[in-house]
Amino acid sequence: MCKVFHQGESRFKTQPKGKVAQSGFNAKVSSEDAGNLAGQIKDALTFLQEYEKEIKRLVDFPGVEGVELDFAIEQRDVFVQSDRFPPKLLLLCGQLGVELTVSRYMQSAD
Repeated sequence: MCKVFHQGESRFKTQPKGKVAQSGFNAKVSSEDAGNLAGQIKDALTFLQEYEKEIKRLVDFPGVEGVELDFAIEQRDVFVQSDRFPPKLLLLCGQLGVELTVSRYMQSAD
């Protein structure tokens, strides 16, 4: 799954005033939910390894200002929340020039 967004457009339908500063796209790397970081990491490693050449080409493409791997993580009700990433993932991101981002989301009420 991929979502393309263009500079000046609304990024989210629920927040029409939130305009996109830069054009770009999101590609779904994992189908795991925000509560399964280990699964997301496993899928991300597989994706980065499988598409290594294409990712490097994208990072090096003229005009591309950044490429990031964004992990959706549930915000837990704890005093301090720490989430760890394995050196293998960090090294691969570094070698490819991919930034690692963590987006925390409120837990859904079940």
